[in-house]
Amino acid sequence: MGMTIALMSYHQLTSLFKRLNYPLPSGVNVKIVDALLEDALAVATELERKGEADVFVSAGANCNLLSRHLKTPLVEVKVTGFDFLLALEQANRAGHRTALITYRLKLPNLDQTMGTLKVPVTQATFTDAADLRATIAALREGGITACIGGSLVCEEAQKNGLAGYFLYSEDSVLRAMEAAVKIGLAKQTETAKAHELRAIMDFAYEGIIATDA
Repeated sequence: MGMTIALMSYHQLTSLFKRLNYPLPSGVNVKIVDALLEDALAVATELERKGEADVFVSAGANCNLLSRHLKTPLVEVKVTGFDFLLALEQANRAGHRTALITYRLKLPNLDQTMGTLKVPVTQATFTDAADLRATIAALREGGITACIGGSLVCEEAQKNGLAGYFLYSEDSVLRAMEAAVKIGLAKQTETAKAHELRAIMDFAYEGIIATDA
């Protein structure tokens, strides 16, 4: 039985996944949907309605929105401190004053460990596209020259004349894909068991009694 993982991503996450050349197990396919927020939700909802996705994978703002509407399993590409440090190193080498911008919530524990970094980093969050544009404009006025974040953050930063550094790493995407494959396979096993039980019940000629422990 085939399985489809729907990657609901946006420009840079899409490019990163394609560069990975992730070795999919036999029978597992990935459908990449390059869309943002409401557009991504519309496509994901339709895929779910048609039963064309066994597991969804997404990140950031897309993942947050999809999690509130989908019933199909959804795996988040999670940001780690390691991801942030990789992006910060690139920005630091270029001599930028840098801000980390994330959706709704700041990166956990970063403020507490800021003193160990060689360079100061400003943390900011956003709630929607308009809020993000206002946030980046304010940061630019405050002397920030580069933003670290997801695809939308990088895109808006570049529109405002700032450098954009993508927050997610290959390792984070690989971990999410591996988790999605495991969830999808487990879901298939449970579905097969349910079909087997239904067949037994449909063709049983005597009564069936089920009890608890």
